[in-house]
Amino acid sequence: INTPGIIVVPASLKYQWTKEVSKFSNYTAKAIDSPSKMGKKFDAQFEDCDLFICNYEVLKNKSVADKLFAAGCEFIAADEIQYIKSYKAVRSKALYEFNQLPFRYGFTATPITKNPEDIFGIFNFVDKDLFKTHGKFASNYIIYKGHGRVAGAKNVDHLKKQISPYMFIKTEAEISDQLPELIVTPIYIPMDKKTAKINAEIMEDLKKAQDTVDAIEAKIKDPKLLDKNKEYLQWSAKVMAYQTFAQELADDPRLLNMSESTLSNQYDVDGLKNPKLETLIDLVSDIIDADETVCIFTRYERMQQLLMNELKNKFDCVIAYINGSMSAEERYEQAYTLFQDTDSYKILIMTNAGQAGISLSKCKNLIEYDLADSYANQTQRHGRIKRADSVSRISNVKQLILDDSYDKIAEKIITKKKNYDADIIQSLKEDN
Repeated sequence: INTPGIIVVPASLKYQWTKEVSKFSNYTAKAIDSPSKMGKKFDAQFEDCDLFICNYEVLKNKSVADKLFAAGCEFIAADEIQYIKSYKAVRSKALYEFNQLPFRYGFTATPITKNPEDIFGIFNFVDKDLFKTHGKFASNYIIYKGHGRVAGAKNVDHLKKQISPYMFIKTEAEISDQLPELIVTPIYIPMDKKTAKINAEIMEDLKKAQDTVDAIEAKIKDPKLLDKNKEYLQWSAKVMAYQTFAQELADDPRLLNMSESTLSNQYDVDGLKNPKLETLIDLVSDIIDADETVCIFTRYERMQQLLMNELKNKFDCVIAYINGSMSAEERYEQAYTLFQDTDSYKILIMTNAGQAGISLSKCKNLIEYDLADSYANQTQRHGRIKRADSVSRISNVKQLILDDSYDKIAEKIITKKKNYDADIIQSLKEDN
């Protein structure tokens, strides 16, 4: 190939990719931004460049897309290709505009993040003619349980035969000698009686809401009519709210008092203990005493702030953090300049915004304060400290699970989605 190439990445990784290309090759890479951000410097981004590093969102800009086509690019590679699992998403459609280029690649450790339907979204970029339409793909390979909800996959052997020629798979066993050993330890924490009482109330309200949703779905078969039914939408919103309340209670009862939803006011959580936080503090104390560093994951920015306050007060230390409100440059500074390269920073607290692309090669301890919402996201989290250039040959993951809480449901969801990956993707390697 004698023309420039395109690398498409999540926004949080764009500047890191640019730095990595310069570090490991003699190619010239430039991070591409939209005209509104670059102004008069917009055109200069596309001059004297080997690799255009674009985030998925910037591809939606017609001026950017036109410039890339004008450069005569023949090669495009999409990192974290699972970002286009939803074929209807705008960013997926923006990437599909480039599926005419002769050389198209996608990179991911987690091709199935939600269910087998994700495969269609990815392959609509890799080879748009393989499955033709979503309708044909769904009728051939997806089991539905009503109203478009996926229950599983069918004709799995045929599906694997279809996608196998396109996939190059390295199993964990094959590259194990390049990676540190990862020891994952679930820590089950007893729930006290007062918290258990509130948890039972929330779960009862959740069941009532779900039963109502199921009853409405049984009466109204047309999904389009359901989407316009106010009662259905209200109860569906309640289901999501109660699920969130249950997870927040497992994390920290104070989160319910901080909720913007008036529904949470019915639960009296004042004065409830938080054994999960106490366990976290004990674990962090041991890590700091050993003069090591630790990365902590939580789903919620509010929980991130609570943890920062609690740990600062307990250990009198500075803490790095990453969440979805931060720019790519800010995330890079927190993860590398501060946490990785400054001795005074022993703790990094991240939401799911930090679960992809960040290499914590100098850190061997990771704590999941709450579990990821999928097996794919869990794999991404663990991958932050399981690096080829890790300084330690053993990395430790501790998962904090409050017994009899929504944490246990999250654990079951991860196991179910892990089975999708094992049955469809990983078994391809075994078949070959």
